Amino acid sequence: MNVKKTVAIAATTGLLTALALPALADTEVYGSLRTSTAWTHTVVANGGGTNTNFDIGNDETSRLGVKYSAGNFFANIELGIGDPNVIDNAAGPVGSLGATGWLSSGGGLTTVYTRHAYGTYKFDVGTLLVGQTWDPYTVISEQHLNAEEGNCFFGALYDGRMPQVKFTLNNGLYIDIIRSQSYQTIGTQSANLGSIPSMLSSSNYQAFVIPKLAIGYDGKAGGATFGVGVLGQTFKDAFNRTENAGMLYAHSKYVAGPFDALVNASVGVNYDALGFLFEGGSYAAETGTHVQNVTTFTGLVGVGYKATDTVKFNAGIGGGSSSSKAASDGSHVVNLGGHVVTGPSWSFDSYVNAMVTLAKNVYVIPEYDFIDTQKSQANVVNGLNLPLNSNGARNHVFGAQWRFDF
Repeated sequence: MNVKKTVAIAATTGLLTALALPALADTEVYGSLRTSTAWTHTVVANGGGTNTNFDIGNDETSRLGVKYSAGNFFANIELGIGDPNVIDNAAGPVGSLGATGWLSSGGGLTTVYTRHAYGTYKFDVGTLLVGQTWDPYTVISEQHLNAEEGNCFFGALYDGRMPQVKFTLNNGLYIDIIRSQSYQTIGTQSANLGSIPSMLSSSNYQAFVIPKLAIGYDGKAGGATFGVGVLGQTFKDAFNRTENAGMLYAHSKYVAGPFDALVNASVGVNYDALGFLFEGGSYAAETGTHVQNVTTFTGLVGVGYKATDTVKFNAGIGGGSSSSKAASDGSHVVNLGGHVVTGPSWSFDSYVNAMVTLAKNVYVIPEYDFIDTQKSQANVVNGLNLPLNSNGARNHVFGAQWRFDF
């Protein structure tokens, strides 16, 4: 075949394909740049003193993504680009919101990580979702400072955006198989043993008998969306004991004109085994021949009011409380440095802010946060569980987040 003719045919085919794509598919590229400037005033319990610090950094919630849809198929890939505190554990580098990634040199400590990487396909009876995205029980608040915490670890029921296989019927019922993740305490260190078991020694290995499974229902009524469900998991821990963990959860969001509100609540046992940290300051199961169950209650409430087209006010509070037999009688020693639990524990995170639109896609969000972990039984610092009854803190955070969307 003549080379020139081959090139012409290829070019024509490519042009026709490009012209046909808009009719067959829709692709959207988007991003958000988020930087925070804030003072943090910390008051440490039991005479630990105070400290005030100013910092500026790129929030790890900065992102770059692409959405693709074609007929019944939809896909979303989104990368996070931030400047978080990064710690090393058995599963590799982990950012302050539990996101794995890689570190780059120069320009500060920067993590690039996968926020979303999933696809959905709509069948006649329901929708199949495969990949990494939000879990069905996570509800993020409008909190923007403190690494845009969003009440993660304080009532938002955040355990990371997890790889999962979920099928949702058209009537709202769903079943979701989620990657198992547990923070099992060994000595005084806590390692995420659910990500890469091959990297762990045999003494730390964890065998998941029943995977992390969520069954629930999501629905709508007027201006409200709501959902209820149950989450469970069973595994053999590092001491070859069978541990069961479970949670009942419910959430709702409501919008009426300029007002909006959200609520998220849960009750369950052994939240650490489900991969949650800080939820009520829950602590690890005791050492010995049996498992000491820990009961946890959590809640999150948020409200918002759009005063004008350019100003929206938000406020909220979230947290939880944990207790166990060990906390009530002091006779059981838990596996955190041999300290006796003297609970119950509790912790909370509150915020008030205003989202101000300076121009199209340009925002500044002044905010005040008050975070109290002085009665948290397991204070997590840089991935390590400190001894029980160690000093918690009260944090006052003043500042603003600066945000460009595109």
